[in-house]
Amino acid sequence: MHRIDDPSAAPTLPAPNQPGTPGYYTEGSPTTGQQATIVSADWANAVQEELAYVVEQSGLTLSKTDRTQLYQAIARLTRQRLTANTIFYISSTGSDNNDGLTTATPWGTITHAYNFIRDRIDGNGYSVTIQLMDGTHQPATCVFPSVSVTPIINGNASDPSRVIVNNPSGPAIGALMGGGVQVQNFTVQAAGPEGDFGSVGSGLLANTSPSVIVIGPGMRFGPCTTAHIQTYEGGTILTTVANQAYTIFGGGERHFLANGGFITIPDAVITLQNTPAFSVAFAHAQGGSIVAWKNTWTGAATGPRYLAALAGVINTAGGGANYLPGSAAGTVDTATYGIYV
Repeated sequence: MHRIDDPSAAPTLPAPNQPGTPGYYTEGSPTTGQQATIVSADWANAVQEELAYVVEQSGLTLSKTDRTQLYQAIARLTRQRLTANTIFYISSTGSDNNDGLTTATPWGTITHAYNFIRDRIDGNGYSVTIQLMDGTHQPATCVFPSVSVTPIINGNASDPSRVIVNNPSGPAIGALMGGGVQVQNFTVQAAGPEGDFGSVGSGLLANTSPSVIVIGPGMRFGPCTTAHIQTYEGGTILTTVANQAYTIFGGGERHFLANGGFITIPDAVITLQNTPAFSVAFAHAQGGSIVAWKNTWTGAATGPRYLAALAGVINTAGGGANYLPGSAAGTVDTATYGIYV
């Protein structure tokens, strides 16, 4: 699809004439003297712009050599009902103008992939994977739920260190306003000051109910200034299978922060490398709850073990004061109804 580019074409869209009486084409009649219908510039421009608008609104760039763009645009702009498990590929050198369907035509951002799946895909009972190719990726913001499918953001199962999602000024993976994803086999890193969800240096952030992030296998948590795992205003972050394993190799203010919302990580196998330091507490609940019982901890951390305040609850199922990693005692602010059990 392309706009007319003959040397006689106007450089800008002419203002249309006043509307006439609607009608239909005719070839004319020599016997009656009826004139054949003239294809006016107004009509031709209207048709051209209607078609071009569909293509451009789909995110495609008009191409003179591609005569399938209107079909591609319609496919992009309508919801597809899946008939098989589907993979979309993301590369740090990709483009969101690609189709995302192969490693040769990957999209450039996780956010674009999530939005496409949310707006254009009906899962119909099949899985959808956002496959991250090796490299460092831009952060993802997953807003509003998708239709009948929770996308899986997957990295490199053989070596999750080869896939990094990094945000120097906010969360690496954010699920907001009901957004939901499963994350697995990659590394998250985040920086930025503590504050509202747009400026929090958290690795995983679930903000507002019913937003949810499911932690799958092979996750690695690098340096995150605020928290590796944070919930806010009813969001949920959890594991869904026993013995789920992940690795912590960088520190921050906290590993867990339930600032409202729910963190549920029971029966997990958690490895700490490089003795990460947590300046506020390894687990911090304020206005939210953390369930972290029967976990297996390998390695050590420094800093306070826990902080429960502002009606925050930390449930270790009787794990005791030294159950969570750390090098200093935890604190329960009973004056603000904090609970540690």
